[in-house]
Amino acid sequence: SSGINAEYGPIQNNVLELWSLFDFLMPGFLGTEKQFNEQYSKPILSSKDPKCSAKDQEAGTLALEALHRQVLPFLLRRMKEDVLHDLPPKIIQDYYCDLSPLQTRLYEDFSKSRAKHGIEDIFEEGEESENKKGKGKKGKAKEENSGGGASHVFQALQYLRKLCSHPVLVLSAQHPEYRSVMDELKRSGNSDLHDIAHAPKLVALRDLLLECGIEGNATNTSLSASQNSLSASQVLQPIATQHRVLIFAQMKSMLDLI
Repeated sequence: SSGINAEYGPIQNNVLELWSLFDFLMPGFLGTEKQFNEQYSKPILSSKDPKCSAKDQEAGTLALEALHRQVLPFLLRRMKEDVLHDLPPKIIQDYYCDLSPLQTRLYEDFSKSRAKHGIEDIFEEGEESENKKGKGKKGKAKEENSGGGASHVFQALQYLRKLCSHPVLVLSAQHPEYRSVMDELKRSGNSDLHDIAHAPKLVALRDLLLECGIEGNATNTSLSASQNSLSASQVLQPIATQHRVLIFAQMKSMLDLI
């Protein structure tokens, strides 16, 4: 007897979905559900937990590689270029952006703050708790303390991600440096915090759009200093064009700025 099972969507919700498909086609190939769960599913899912240890991440990576080696000979993958032959080749180009002076100031201010030292302490505690794991109540208490501070780590990382996108995403009126930054901007003659000169990522995006023939209201494609001081809404206003662009960002707030 033979079986045919067609899966038209990505397997992304649960690793056990893969076991179910193979158990229908090739019963026993990936072992029983319990064996598969212990050998593959648990390590892989544990490694995706933001609070997992380095040991768990390594175990998950090894389990995923072993699972790939076992099932890939039986998987067929159809690429878009195999179906749509008129698609142009994909071009991947990395743009490296240095921090603006304002971003650098806020970044250095963060590095000198207690938050940065708190992150270092949490990582050190996490390593200690991993070394003492399973050694009684003391090790357990350490682990709980480390887990309690994990949210603080991700809040700090989120702050840095927003800062590297645009300072306006973090520099609210409640920010301790807000007043001094605004005073400094006023003295420099440019009090617009939304200025893309403060966000090199947006400057690079504008340059890329101009290279692709997608222009805003600025008719002159030479990038002068005056253009650098335009806000994002002024530079990237849509006009009639035959070109289309799809922009992804890590945060919706960044897309709102664009």
